[in-house]
Amino acid sequence: MPSKEPRVNLQFITQREREILNLIAEGYKSTEIADDLNISVRTVEKYLYNLRRKTNLHNTSSLLDYAFEKKVIDVYEILESYFQKRALKRNSGVTLPCHAR
Repeated sequence: MPSKEPRVNLQFITQREREILNLIAEGYKSTEIADDLNISVRTVEKYLYNLRRKTNLHNTSSLLDYAFEKKVIDVYEILESYFQKRALKRNSGVTLPCHAR
């Protein structure tokens, strides 16, 4: 029986997959990501499906845990981005798209 251990060669994770993963880690929903990146929700879900398939993981929570553990995404960058976007939103009073927040 094949191992259920997550494994992936990180060079096979595309830039767009990393971008989607970062936005999910920041707390954005698939619908928000789709709207802001001008792609369909189905496309966002397909990126997440491909990431789960590549890592042999079965849910987004496990995928995020794995991504943080393997340093595919950096918790400090996520927090920095979150607080920068929050400050921009507070100072401007305008709702920014998630990729610009």
